[in-house]
Amino acid sequence: MTLDLSDGENKLSLSGEYFADEKRLTFVTAEQTTIIFSYVLEGEKLLLTYGGKTMTFIKDDEKNDPAAEAAESK
Repeated sequence: MTLDLSDGENKLSLSGEYFADEKRLTFVTAEQTTIIFSYVLEGEKLLLTYGGKTMTFIKDDEKNDPAAEAAESK
């Protein structure tokens, strides 16, 4: 899984394996760095918290995803 994060000033890209339980999302990168987020699902929203900061992600409709559209047209 790859997760790209940005706060407008800083960017972070995490790639590697992930594990999820009922409260935590754990990333293990190729360099064996482990990053643990706490998370909450609220309908179509995913709230990830790390280091006291919470990020909100909203489910994107696949119909608006250019990559999904390209795959469907093949």
